Amino acid sequence: MNKSQTAVFNDINKAYQNDEIQASPELRDMLLGYANQLNKNGNDDVIVAKLKKDISNYAMRHEYKVPKALHDLYHDMDNKTHFGNTNAVPFIIN
Repeated sequence: MNKSQTAVFNDINKAYQNDEIQASPELRDMLLGYANQLNKNGNDDVIVAKLKKDISNYAMRHEYKVPKALHDLYHDMDNKTHFGNTNAVPFIIN
């Protein structure tokens, strides 16, 4: 992995370790899938965009209530893309 892929991977890994994330098979699978894509040298800009989209979709399905670790991951991704801030959805932290 290159430097920016490693930074994204570390943020995903940090969120993945959270107890609330571990309690949700849906979130565990989502984050693990993106971490695996990065390990396979996936394009980190594309992965960040897809991850933020999936987090937004998760938030909408759960009435905008998300674990703090997921909220933090979403906002940590703002600085990890060459496309700038792509915030679209506000969250309520559980």
